Amino acid sequence: IINIMQKLQYPHQVNKSWLKTPNTPHSFGFVIQLFDFLMDFVPPHDEDQINDKEFEFEDPETATQSSLMQESPDADFTALVLQNSEEGFKLWDKQLDDDLHNLKQQTCDVLIYKRCGLQGITALDAQLEELKTDLSAEEKKRPKISEEEEERCNRLETELKEIQEQIQTAQESLEIINNKLTELQEEKNECKSEHTHLVKKVEQIQKILSTQTVSVDRRDALIEELEQRKYMLQRMERTLRDLEGSQHHQQVLVSRHKKRLTDQIVKYNDHIRNISCTKLQCDESVLQLPLNPQLEDVKERIKMLEATRASVQNQLQQIIQQKQVLDKQALQMNHNINTYLKTKCAELEMAIKHAERDSKEIAKQMQTQCTVLDAQLHKLEERMQQLQIDCKSLKNTKHEKHMALENLEKQNEDLMNRAELEYKTVADEREAYLNEYETKLEQANQILLQFVEEIEQRETMLKRIEEEEVKT
Repeated sequence: IINIMQKLQYPHQVNKSWLKTPNTPHSFGFVIQLFDFLMDFVPPHDEDQINDKEFEFEDPETATQSSLMQESPDADFTALVLQNSEEGFKLWDKQLDDDLHNLKQQTCDVLIYKRCGLQGITALDAQLEELKTDLSAEEKKRPKISEEEEERCNRLETELKEIQEQIQTAQESLEIINNKLTELQEEKNECKSEHTHLVKKVEQIQKILSTQTVSVDRRDALIEELEQRKYMLQRMERTLRDLEGSQHHQQVLVSRHKKRLTDQIVKYNDHIRNISCTKLQCDESVLQLPLNPQLEDVKERIKMLEATRASVQNQLQQIIQQKQVLDKQALQMNHNINTYLKTKCAELEMAIKHAERDSKEIAKQMQTQCTVLDAQLHKLEERMQQLQIDCKSLKNTKHEKHMALENLEKQNEDLMNRAELEYKTVADEREAYLNEYETKLEQANQILLQFVEEIEQRETMLKRIEEEEVKT
């Protein structure tokens, strides 16, 4: 097996311990991997071809020990098979192919003797050759069918298929027509029921008309009056709807104006509240308006506002006079500053210039330090981003490896189930093959017996003919 796998270019190493104990945990995975590799060499078959395929004769040397043990003729043979299987495994382990072949040959000969009563494979092959020759002779004796008759049979078969298809289509169309007839029948029954109902209604109306006491002219006049009243009612309803619409429009306008008025009052009250927070002396509660004010309230508020305006103007005049006095004092102070503090200002300006020069140098140093620190910070950020990317890639690879491991476990389970199913199918096929082989052997024995009887009958007839010829 190792040499065969090397010839098949198996990419992994094969160990004998796996094949001796394939069901152990440390060798089971390697054996499944080897079976997966060998599955690529199995040709695909369709199920229909497998079912229609007839099993041809196969050399008994290729039959395995498991197929021989499934239906053993007796207990002695099963014991022999078990004994030979142990010896065969030892010979296979030692790679003694010739001895293993001889052992297989011996077990096959014993099986053939138990099943058929023949001495080995050679006798069985000879018997099969004789049966094949007899079968070929019988086939030659069989009358031949002409090509015209075969064509005629094929034509009749095609016509039969066409007729069957036509019958099927006719049946389908007949079902459709029957369904339509049932639907039409139901519609007919419904129409009949409606007709009877209408007839009953007409009879009721005729009875009502026969019992009426009003004349026809009076009835027509009442109908006209009713139509006029209906027209008047519709016109009144239309006018009522128009009035309701206009009333609704007026209500909307009134509500809008009320809203604007309340907004303006709220703004006025806010303005009064803001004024009361200033230095002006005014009473907030007196000047504010209610949300639904009267005309007298508005007039009172206007008078109060005029009085407050007059007081505010007086206060403004006083403030202006105070400002003039303060401006004069400010001019005097500026003159004193310009005369006495110019020297101090010059000294302070020189000191400020020196301080500005020093501050610029310090700013330059700080800027250089900031640039260096920014570069280092940028490098650290790039390093952090690279580390984050590496971490994400490692997480992704870990997830992928985990998913691959789960997929491999699922594939392993599928391969185990598939291997068990294939082993069962192969065992069933081998059982069927042995049964068919036995039936063929029985048929061949019966044919041989018939041939022997025919030969004996012909020999007796020949003897009789020779005796008659000798007598004559």
